Amino acid sequence: MSSGLGRLLPMSGTFGLLSLVVFGTMVASGAGVLIGLFERGIIYPFLIGFVLAGAALRRRRA
Repeated sequence: MSSGLGRLLPMSGTFGLLSLVVFGTMVASGAGVLIGLFERGIIYPFLIGFVLAGAALRRRRA
């Protein structure tokens, strides 16, 4: 894996976890403002990270 990808994957995971905390806080407070944005912020960084890691592993194998 490249060093850029090695930095990007933990950063995207951290962003997803922070979105999870904000989402939980918003649900607990009852404020429904932009809740869908934070819901997507939870899953998209992980999906993008999985795709990038898979592409890096496939490129390394070939």
